[in-house]
Amino acid sequence: MSTPFIPNFRKKIRAPAVSPKTQAAYLLKIVDFAKPFPQNSLDVPMNASEAINFDTHKFVKRLTENGFTEQQAEALAEEQVNLLNSNLATQADIEKTNANIQSLRQKTNANIESLRQETKLNIAELKANIEKSKTDLLKWIFIALAAQGGLIITCVVTLIKLL
Repeated sequence: MSTPFIPNFRKKIRAPAVSPKTQAAYLLKIVDFAKPFPQNSLDVPMNASEAINFDTHKFVKRLTENGFTEQQAEALAEEQVNLLNSNLATQADIEKTNANIQSLRQKTNANIESLRQETKLNIAELKANIEKSKTDLLKWIFIALAAQGGLIITCVVTLIKLL
């Protein structure tokens, strides 16, 4: 049974033969690839490869020194570059996203202002309806009072006649 490959960074040794799966599992322990890359004069990288400096030669050399075959190391380096280029957000991507956010913020603020104006109109309509209801209610109260007064007077007159 072979022992798993554990990198030793203090001295260079030839690693025992292990499966590519085991080598890939330890790959992250020996990779030192991400360094900031200076921005261009416009301060906006044109693509992801300008955002990260990735030395594929150093990467392949380091992998082969630690037990990978050259073919395995080159395949891993190629996949690493593809992964970096497809998953990194560039400054241009961030600026585009910020512009989208700003546009959405402006639309949202406009919608809020529209709703605010609509709400003010609705409140004014409700106040007018309340005033109209008060007027109608007072009208009916006076009519009811007059009817009751007339009924009471009629009853009193009828009682006086009967007595």
